[in-house]
Amino acid sequence: MRTRREAQERATAADLRAVGEALTLALDQRLAPSGVSAFELAIIEALHAAESGRLRLTALADTTRSGLPRISRAVAGLERRGLVEKVACAADGRAINAVLTDSGIDVLRRTEECSSDTIRRVLFEALDEKEVAELGALLDKIVAGLE
Repeated sequence: MRTRREAQERATAADLRAVGEALTLALDQRLAPSGVSAFELAIIEALHAAESGRLRLTALADTTRSGLPRISRAVAGLERRGLVEKVACAADGRAINAVLTDSGIDVLRRTEECSSDTIRRVLFEALDEKEVAELGALLDKIVAGLE
């Protein structure tokens, strides 16, 4: 028999999954004309935020909270479209870096407004300023526990 807390945790986890899936679906739909998915845009954003627009594939997997096989496939697709390049890591010849190209930066600029609007609509529209701050603090605490 579940305790009251366990039942609440399961319900909250289900709500969190539903929000994540709804956000991904909404972003994928809005980003479709630009030719990138929500996950691909997350990769581009992570590379853009990184020093010199490059990250090892393993670091990129950590940053996007995904597995190395998924990152490798996605980066290969982005590379075929000229948005990312794969280059050997100078510090470790066994490692591969993903490097954001000028075309990748262009996609980021073209999708910035529509992705921000979608995120705002799906995640924050129903919340007031205080609730957004509270949600941010709670998620920061959860993410810190993941690391």
